[in-house]
Amino acid sequence: MESKFSKARQRLSFVLRNTGPTFTVAEVADILDLKRIEASKILSRWTAQGWVVRLRRGLYAAVPLKFSGGEMVLENPWLILPALFDEAYVGGWSA
Repeated sequence: MESKFSKARQRLSFVLRNTGPTFTVAEVADILDLKRIEASKILSRWTAQGWVVRLRRGLYAAVPLKFSGGEMVLENPWLILPALFDEAYVGGWSA
């Protein structure tokens, strides 16, 4: 079981090195040279393990290791905004 855990973490690390803060099923499939259905199953497993969080259908972000104990916290939520809202801007009271 230890080797499967290590292999899965290595695959996730490889994906993260080749993507930005967010990644899609298609990107994971391309990076790991898998079919989309296989990539989707891997992402589902990683989500269940708390390694990634699903932002919307087909879009994921990694959960930092320090938060992998069940907390659903993103280290910097501002990094996912461009992926969620393609043509938008963020403003605030001081903008």
